[in-house]
Amino acid sequence: MPRPLLVVPLVLALAVGFWLTRAALVRWRDLKSAQTYELVAEQRPLLLRAGGAVLCGMCVTALTVAVALDGRGVHPARAAVVVAAAGGLGLARTAAGGHPVRRDRQARRG
Repeated sequence: MPRPLLVVPLVLALAVGFWLTRAALVRWRDLKSAQTYELVAEQRPLLLRAGGAVLCGMCVTALTVAVALDGRGVHPARAAVVVAAAGGLGLARTAAGGHPVRRDRQARRG
């Protein structure tokens, strides 16, 4: 997804996260005052809003990383060049673990 299109859900998730955090803090304050005066108060709305705020925070983090690293990750063409260069140096991958092993050692294993 292009960078400008990633910024839109990032800003939206950030705004919803702030709104849910504010609502959770207001509910928490109401819950504490209800406990002070020995009134009954539900914790479920508080927990739902706090969970939603955490989820929005994780989405904002993931989107921020995606926007920051857009175009700087490993490209398949570059990865193929690295693999080809490693093969040219006499390195091979074992079938069991995938660790680089010299071809002469792999031939001895049979």
